[in-house]
Amino acid sequence: MSYLSTRIKIFLFRLLYRPANRRALLLALALVTIAFLTLFHRASSIPAAASKIRSRVAAVAVKRSEVDDQHILHRDHPHHREEVPLKKIGDDTERVVLAKPGETFITYLPHSGFNNQRIELENAILLAHYLNRTLIVPPVFLGDGIQWRPFDDLSEFFAVNRTRSLSQIRRCSNAARRFGPPVPGTPTADLDPDCVDFASWTTLPWSFFFDFNKLSDTFGMRFVHRSDLHPRWFTRALAIQDPQSSPQIRYIKDTLRNDYRIYDLPGFNPNLGKYSRKLFLDRLALVRAPVMHFGSLFGNGRVRVDVPAHKVFYGLLESSLILSNPTLHRAAMDIVNQLGGKGRFVALHVRLGDGYFSQHIDKTLKAVITALDKAIPNPLNTRRPQSFHLRPTSVHDRLDYCRKAELPVLYMATDAPNPAFNQRLKPLYVRHAFCIFTYAEFPYAGWLDVDNSPALGGAADGVKLRPFLEPLVDGIVAGFGSQVIGTPGSTFSAFVERLNEAWVGGARKQDDKGDADV
Repeated sequence: MSYLSTRIKIFLFRLLYRPANRRALLLALALVTIAFLTLFHRASSIPAAASKIRSRVAAVAVKRSEVDDQHILHRDHPHHREEVPLKKIGDDTERVVLAKPGETFITYLPHSGFNNQRIELENAILLAHYLNRTLIVPPVFLGDGIQWRPFDDLSEFFAVNRTRSLSQIRRCSNAARRFGPPVPGTPTADLDPDCVDFASWTTLPWSFFFDFNKLSDTFGMRFVHRSDLHPRWFTRALAIQDPQSSPQIRYIKDTLRNDYRIYDLPGFNPNLGKYSRKLFLDRLALVRAPVMHFGSLFGNGRVRVDVPAHKVFYGLLESSLILSNPTLHRAAMDIVNQLGGKGRFVALHVRLGDGYFSQHIDKTLKAVITALDKAIPNPLNTRRPQSFHLRPTSVHDRLDYCRKAELPVLYMATDAPNPAFNQRLKPLYVRHAFCIFTYAEFPYAGWLDVDNSPALGGAADGVKLRPFLEPLVDGIVAGFGSQVIGTPGSTFSAFVERLNEAWVGGARKQDDKGDADV
């Protein structure tokens, strides 16, 4: 051991004795020391650097989601809610698979009845096309109308009053199948209190009524149909955590019924009309948030169509959103054929039931009778042959009577109960009583198939669809008339005119993107 130690000492003495060796050794030690200190510094700075990078990425994400013009887009978000997301029966997953990296979306909050929701859908499709975003399509809510509310209130309403839990569906679906929508005066003592109004509404995807394939195939548009309007749908479907405050969703809120109007032509400065503020398409295009969320999109000209290419698209949109459900068409054609076939009768669409129209009954009837007198110059009661002095009772006897008397057959689609005995419609029946036919006079056995078909069971909530679909069948029948005489100001009447134009080639007399709640 001492021998080895002695040899090492001699080696070190000789190594260090020579100046060149000493300089080389000192240089090597210096390099090793520098390398060690550098590695130590980098290792200690990694957490801070990572934190700094994360902060910069988050700041960039928020920055990119903002539009420069802050007075145009609201930055606030709906009230935070902690409810667990509620799913429909059979809804195992709603995760949206992105069609491409960086895919962006647009959506809105619907309200009012079927036809107003349809108008909102059209406006939303226009915006989705303009902005090249995938449209997240809310379901159509059938039954009790949903009044417009400011964005936060409407979002809250959907979360609380139009989202069903799995347990509620299981508890109430059998009762819904048994009783159907509540009828005034019907005993409900044997119903669970939570189920009394369960069947007063249901939902369906818009694809139940319309074929979106033409828009997808021609313009490459994509549609994602959501099952409910609870905010946590975005967590389930798009993995957006805390959607009420996430920078991944840009909320464009409406606080007034006629809040914003959207212009597609830069620099175009028309009169705002009834709307309160302007949103310009070129500004909206700057939004980088993955989801753009509007409130209401209902209204005549709410989304302008002034760019020539947009007008071409809107023409295709109108021809695409035509009621095409085969079940509804079978029910309607059963009546149309009894009336003599397509284009063999004059159609009336008379709105009297609620809201604006219930307050303007006299005005509506006067307009309808005036238009009908122009279409049929001589009232039926002055042309009635003496041999037909008694009114037949059965619908088929009456149809035969009108044909033999060479009198035009009239079909009246209306929301008025018991039309033939409704005093509000008396002025119309006095002039054209014998050949006016209505939906209730044509029993359709095929509805039994609808009620018993799982494919037509609403959003798997067990609610019977027939009461909600019959008004649409009523309108489809009217759409097959030789012409349509509608209610002035009714967007539903205007929509029936659009159907008539598509199916029979009839003339459209009014815009079906109007303003009344119908």
